[in-house]
Amino acid sequence: MAALTVTDIAALTAAQVPFLSTQAIAALSTDQVAALSKADVATLGSAQVAALNTAQVAALTAPQVSALTPTQIWALTTADIGALTTTQVMALSGVQISALSTVQIAALSAANVTALGAALNTTSNLNLGNFTTVINDDFTKDTSLNTNIWSSHWGNPNQYWFSGANGLLIAGHKSQGWNAVGIEQAPTGPSAGEGYGLYSFTGKASVVGQGVGICFVMWRADNVWLDKAHPGLLTELDMLESWDGTKTGQATDHYYNTATSQNGQLFHSVGNVDLNQFHTYSMDWENSSLTYYVDGRRMFQITGSSVPADFAHGGVNYTMGAEVVNEASGETTPDVGLYIKNISYSTPISSIVVPPPALTIAVSAPGTMQEASPGAGVTR
Repeated sequence: MAALTVTDIAALTAAQVPFLSTQAIAALSTDQVAALSKADVATLGSAQVAALNTAQVAALTAPQVSALTPTQIWALTTADIGALTTTQVMALSGVQISALSTVQIAALSAANVTALGAALNTTSNLNLGNFTTVINDDFTKDTSLNTNIWSSHWGNPNQYWFSGANGLLIAGHKSQGWNAVGIEQAPTGPSAGEGYGLYSFTGKASVVGQGVGICFVMWRADNVWLDKAHPGLLTELDMLESWDGTKTGQATDHYYNTATSQNGQLFHSVGNVDLNQFHTYSMDWENSSLTYYVDGRRMFQITGSSVPADFAHGGVNYTMGAEVVNEASGETTPDVGLYIKNISYSTPISSIVVPPPALTIAVSAPGTMQEASPGAGVTR
């Protein structure tokens, strides 16, 4: 491969590139790597991407980086991620950023963390003026659970605590065998819960370094976890959870995976947020798209046939919930808690039907009618 010139490499077609062995990929010079077209880069397999060394990864141009698929992003080592330049990071799209694992994000340099934030800020931010609030539970003002909304709840009474300014604290305790605790709208059928619109959760983890278990979740209203009748269709939507023992946040979407006949999962970064600080995690569910935000900044978007439809469009609605569960898999403290300040659901203003103004008919004399305005006519 070293005998090939840069011109030779540039002449390769996208159909030829996948046939290069990993040894051939590893032997490419940085100039040869830079000579690959965007189409060439997009056809590289995971093993080929993994065969690139840090110098080769650093040689990728911004257009080449922008062509990487999420699967290729996952194949990059932490050393590769650490070698990225700020120009390369700025070339990442929201979808690519969401593909970065928590371990990869931790490998970014301080300068690239700043660049990552700048890259995120180039995407569309959430405009709350486009929505009208339908459900809004401000837990900082509650003194007891509003069971009109959260008719499904579990856990012991001492696992709930209304703390005032910090809202509702739900917590699991090692002394109680990590008994699960949570609240949810009751998933009583496909039309229960809510349909398309904006779902938002504001909260934080209760203790520094507490481990795993916190979750803001959207659950199918028909109470189906994995839909075997529709493989690949997203079902459980975790807008925030923490599972790696370091309390790094992520979003996870679940689906039925036919290849393994079990739980398929898509993992997405929610950015380099401090889970011990209050943040608002939002998801705008529209026809064929799910767009995720943290504090109003777009993190990533999922589009296509994997996105579920709501009940009004032939699918199933979703219920909102929050829980602390499965802490025993990686707890580092005797208590794991989640503070919840607010949970809300809003509909897009364009979906609200505004009735036409009523026709005013003035009765001028018994048995006669007068037009509301000249030429308006009268409807009997």
